Amino acid sequence: MRPEYPERAMCIQCMATAMSSVGAASGTRAWLGSKFGARIGPVAMRRVTVGLFAAAVLASGVGLSGSTHSVPAHAAIHGAAR
Repeated sequence: MRPEYPERAMCIQCMATAMSSVGAASGTRAWLGSKFGARIGPVAMRRVTVGLFAAAVLASGVGLSGSTHSVPAHAAIHGAAR
């Protein structure tokens, strides 16, 4: 028997997109640190990190869409075909 999840639970595809976006932001942060480490202080680097991670999560959650069209809520609840 499958457990019931609330509707607001995040799907695996969305979570994978968010994780890969944060991974890309982490790589960008590492590149910035190695390229401009002497010019960027620790406080500025912390701000860059927060900004990159926030932008990555927002871009993956808002800016990217799935590969299929969304199903209306009433159709998903009642199992109606599209």
